[in-house]
Amino acid sequence: MSQVSTSSFPDPRGHGRRHGRPRRWSPARGTLRRVSQRLFVGVLSVALAATGTTVAAASGAGAQGSHGSTGGSPWRLVATDPFDGSYYPTFTGNGYFAARVPAQGQGYSTADVPTSFQIQGFYASGDDGKQARESGPAWTGLTVSDGSGSFDDAFGAACAFGTVCQAEDADLSGGLSTATDHSGYRGSAFVQGWGTVGSRSVVAVTGTSADDAELLIRYAAGDPGDGTAAARELTVTVGGSAQTVDLPATGGWDDWETVRVPVRSDAGSTQVALGCASGQDCRVNVDDVALVKAGADPVEGATEVGLTERGLSGYRQTLDLRTGAISTRATWTSPAGRKSDVEYTVLPSRADDQLGVVRVTVRPHWTGELAVTDVLDPRAAPEDATFTRSASRVDQQIGLTTTLPGTNQRASVVSELQGRGSLSQDEDVAASGAVQQTLTARVSAGRTYAFTKFVGLATTQDVERASQTTSAAARVAERASDRGYGTARRLSDRAWATLWQGDVQVKGDDELQRQIRASRFYLLASVGERAWSPTPAGLSSGNYGGHVFWDTETWMWPSLVAQDPDLAKAVLQYRVDRLDDARYNARHTMEYDASTQTYRAQSYDGIRFPWEGGLDGKEQTTSLFFGGHEVHITADVALAFWQYYEASGDKAWLKKEGWPVLKGAAEFWVSRSTRGSDGKYHIDDVTPPDEWASNGSVGRDDSAYTNVAAAQVLRLAAQAADVVHETPAPEWAKVADGLVVPTDAERGVTQEYAGYDGRTIKQADAVMLTYPWQHEQSDELTASDLDYYSTKVDENASPSMTDAMHSIVAAGLGRSEEAYWFTQRSSTAFMRGPFEQFTEERGGGHAFTFVTGAGGFLQEFYYGYSGLRWGTDGISLSPVLPTALDEIRLTGMKFQGTTFDLVIGPKRTTVKVTAGPPLKVTGRGTATVSRPLVFSTRASTDADGGYGTLVGSLSTPAGHDDGPGTYQYPSADVFTDGSFDMTSFAVYRDGKNVNLVTTVDGQILNPWALEGMSLQLVHVYIRSGTAGGSGRTPALAGTNVSTSDPWQLVAVANPRHQRGATGTTGVFASDGTRVGDATLTVREQKDIVLTIPASVFDGMDLSKASFVVAMMSAAEDGEGVSNVRPVFDCTAAGVPSWTGEWRFCGGRGVPTDQSPFDSDTSDGNVVKTFVPRGTTQAKVLAPQPGGPVLPFVRLSPGGGGGSRAAVGSAPGHLRVAARDAGRFVLFDKGETSPRLRLDAHAWGSRRLVVSPPRVYGGARFSLLHILQDVAVVR
Repeated sequence: MSQVSTSSFPDPRGHGRRHGRPRRWSPARGTLRRVSQRLFVGVLSVALAATGTTVAAASGAGAQGSHGSTGGSPWRLVATDPFDGSYYPTFTGNGYFAARVPAQGQGYSTADVPTSFQIQGFYASGDDGKQARESGPAWTGLTVSDGSGSFDDAFGAACAFGTVCQAEDADLSGGLSTATDHSGYRGSAFVQGWGTVGSRSVVAVTGTSADDAELLIRYAAGDPGDGTAAARELTVTVGGSAQTVDLPATGGWDDWETVRVPVRSDAGSTQVALGCASGQDCRVNVDDVALVKAGADPVEGATEVGLTERGLSGYRQTLDLRTGAISTRATWTSPAGRKSDVEYTVLPSRADDQLGVVRVTVRPHWTGELAVTDVLDPRAAPEDATFTRSASRVDQQIGLTTTLPGTNQRASVVSELQGRGSLSQDEDVAASGAVQQTLTARVSAGRTYAFTKFVGLATTQDVERASQTTSAAARVAERASDRGYGTARRLSDRAWATLWQGDVQVKGDDELQRQIRASRFYLLASVGERAWSPTPAGLSSGNYGGHVFWDTETWMWPSLVAQDPDLAKAVLQYRVDRLDDARYNARHTMEYDASTQTYRAQSYDGIRFPWEGGLDGKEQTTSLFFGGHEVHITADVALAFWQYYEASGDKAWLKKEGWPVLKGAAEFWVSRSTRGSDGKYHIDDVTPPDEWASNGSVGRDDSAYTNVAAAQVLRLAAQAADVVHETPAPEWAKVADGLVVPTDAERGVTQEYAGYDGRTIKQADAVMLTYPWQHEQSDELTASDLDYYSTKVDENASPSMTDAMHSIVAAGLGRSEEAYWFTQRSSTAFMRGPFEQFTEERGGGHAFTFVTGAGGFLQEFYYGYSGLRWGTDGISLSPVLPTALDEIRLTGMKFQGTTFDLVIGPKRTTVKVTAGPPLKVTGRGTATVSRPLVFSTRASTDADGGYGTLVGSLSTPAGHDDGPGTYQYPSADVFTDGSFDMTSFAVYRDGKNVNLVTTVDGQILNPWALEGMSLQLVHVYIRSGTAGGSGRTPALAGTNVSTSDPWQLVAVANPRHQRGATGTTGVFASDGTRVGDATLTVREQKDIVLTIPASVFDGMDLSKASFVVAMMSAAEDGEGVSNVRPVFDCTAAGVPSWTGEWRFCGGRGVPTDQSPFDSDTSDGNVVKTFVPRGTTQAKVLAPQPGGPVLPFVRLSPGGGGGSRAAVGSAPGHLRVAARDAGRFVLFDKGETSPRLRLDAHAWGSRRLVVSPPRVYGGARFSLLHILQDVAVVR
């Protein structure tokens, strides 16, 4: 993926290849958490109901209702308001072609996300020879009209009467586009391109009456380049009445004028259209329009135009995941006041991948004439395509053929319309260039009328000669029409049902279940049995030019082979069919020479798959650097070929199709490697998966991922040679065993590449060595890599697959709770409602719908929690289940002719063969049809934190992260709410180490890619239980505080320095001597962990020690003593204006250039600390001469990893521990083993909803109300 990152959606027609293309369409950020991030403090109202009925959340975060939608069936995703600001239209497909369906249920639209109608293999090429997959024409159009307006009109651009309507928000066609390259416009842009005849903008103005009005047009008409100073013209149509309007020239293109045009508005709603007719000089830019009362001025600012204002009620759009059908229904009141119940269904047939069906039923509440128009609209296709239109009244068919430039790829869609009424046809609609046919029928109130269009598709890949596409498409439409709608639905539904025999089911999280099924659907909708490879956006759009990346084999393909091996095989055939191009790529590799800043051609042996593939297999990227240097894709493809052999056991396929790929990849890696003076093999000058490492200009040496992948492919090729009775080259083993994997000995982690300096990374890279590559390394190293690199990832730019990969690796380590935390991160924040579609980044990104993300997300369940790995003679499983889930069930899994189900429960895992031969599970036994295999589910290593045996802990309520009560967080976004709000501190013994864990209530970010965090700084002062002496003792310099008694040791968590003088990360004696090193990590963005050798504490009983824990802000070198950032008085005279953005405020001093960098040291620089009962933090941290004095506090023995407190009012005397926002654990008073685990599915109106209801002490309950850390269960 691209090294360039923004938070926006593109126009799919702009394809925006992966490197550097401008982007559009900025979506609102989706729900970030399915439950609140913070444990509520204070009394949460409402006791639980003891009736046994689950109480629904009043306002559940992440609930379907947050997207203007309703839940219900786990198979149906529903939108109920497309105008609520969070609606993003979804798509459906059959693996060959698809349609994104807009809010009105059919047709072409540019609203929200532009509709796209993708076809596999439909590529054009430009002047540079680069190919891009294009949309076909809009084939779903089937409009309904009562003569006064259409159902579609109700969904068009709209604004209120008397307000300014921005031109860029109108429905634009005929070559119009938005622009910002002149000054003085209002809103977000202006509209250009009016000089083209047929250009047109349309907006509906609501709240109008049948009366005289004025239309205001704000425009600029500068010199168009030919010295023209004459007035320009536009055709204005208001309420169906057209007139020509003169627009006098303005002083220039930055000078805007407004004309007032007398018009007549309609009652209720009035359509306003601007256009350019033949013979007019329309070379203007339009900024906005306004329809107002005569003589009145418009009001600035948008007025919401919702369903009611548009004459709509009862709106409901549903994606049925089981069938791929998208239905849309609403009651529509036309401009004439007539009500009609309208319902659409759009369906690309899964049984016949050249057939699409659109059906509308209309139940009028009136009697009169109804017009239903079948439309094939070319506006979705590229403007430089060639269109051929056709119509046949005899067959009731219309056709539109699109021929693409450069490749001459041709696609024909032919529609046959069924229904009652008289037929009329129009082969070239002026405004859109569409071809259409209309049935006009006399209808009666209360009766239901059905109209169906059957659309046949044929492209050059379906016929012998391009001239045959129209007739071939016509035959598909005719055949389906003859069989009827019922047959078409039945056959398609049956085909989908076969696919859904493979399902992923989770119990305990309904939202997660919907997300999983939606992700599988979008992947299946984009893949068929034809030899095409899914692209990053699947068939939803042409984002990234519809190019084929490593996304296919690394992220999407593994989620196909598990349940749909036939589809997986077809995907690999795309690569097989282009092997000659891969050989060409290897011989003609363009590599960047940094010394000369030029590209040079290099020739390598074997095959090299393109970083971006298209219609052919040659390199399609517009960035030569990535094409020549991001060569790990060749290994990624080869791995998928070996995995297919493992999963299928098909030796004939391996010999014919797989062996040439594996052999060619091995030959490439041998030639791409060099033997160094160290006797090892190196692969230099590459771009690793973390593309920011090279950023399009700097090749990196010995990428850990690339080297491990190359070595593994060399070994797999040798294994394949044995199977097909070929002889592996001796160099394969030699190079495989000699390739370097760089390590950072000081940190005990794998280096992403040689010389990696700890910088921010874009996505998962070095953590991927154990999965998918199964590189042999210790669990300790795998865990260290996960802990280290998971904090280096850019929070906003990284795609969801990073969190998915972290989840899989965490599950492999047995850290199931952390795996689930990563699962939550990998899904909700990336998804857009109401149809659970992935975006590329949390803020949006380039591709939508991001099917790559869907594929990575699914792998968490296929390979993460299950631990499934393929083998040549069986599978291996290492299942684990997080406490938030009751069960994970994988059905319809396939392996070498065997179909099986896998059920992972909290205690036991069951493998049940449902068809085929016995299934060997390595190390577990064999499952057969008659005898399931049952074995123990792995125990989670982090169910109680995973930090070791608890010595003791401290806790304090959330809040009060304000020092003495006056400190305020910096305003910069990276200082997230609660990120300094220390709520617990715990000491653990873990073998030879001691873990000191400080937990915050908010989200810790690492914006500068320091050690685990960038902003926080923690000091832990330790006083032995046997220590003598008393009296105030200074803490480390820079803190401006003292401790109440002498301390023996201080453990420091400093993200800026891991070694060095006092104040860097480590353990120091009171005289400043470093007595031990420490490793700083941050887990789950909330736990600050210092891992210290237990030997440092020899002779000290930590359970009897006392502690002062100080949370502070970390400073850069030269800005604070010991990297402690001072707290300032940001309102004082002379304080720089930026201080409040980056410094804590509410202190006494002002910044100075010299140590201590603070003019007043009487106020401490501690944001939060623990204090004993009987005092408050505000008192302890109040400024005083010499600075505040912090008291020591003893640990509560065996308290727990989060915050726990005794409960006396609940049955059984329970206490509650909050592990994270979505999981609660109840304990018997005085016990350390959990009695009951609860899943917090939603925060209601100041209450916690637990679903399903749980039983404890004879009481069944579904609500908790919490007083600080006390759970009251009734």
